[in-house]
Amino acid sequence: MTICVAAMLGRLDDVNAFLQQDHALANARGAHGITVMFHAAMSGNLALAQALQEHGCREGFSHAIHAAISGGHKDMVAWLLANGGSDVNV
Repeated sequence: MTICVAAMLGRLDDVNAFLQQDHALANARGAHGITVMFHAAMSGNLALAQALQEHGCREGFSHAIHAAISGGHKDMVAWLLANGGSDVNV
């Protein structure tokens, strides 16, 4: 289990455990360089995305919009746009 896998599965408790051990994981990249925020957007779990941001995540918001749209997570799309996802042309 990695933080990116936990984020993709929407496992907030596991993500928080990773973040408690190492705050730098808030900007982790998984397979193929995909950001942890993209993985969180795939899950649609807003609390998870917020936890990443609170722990210093500043990367991947615009790219994550694609994952949120693909998953039909309208609330996640809105959150990403309001919190740093500025490239709506992704």
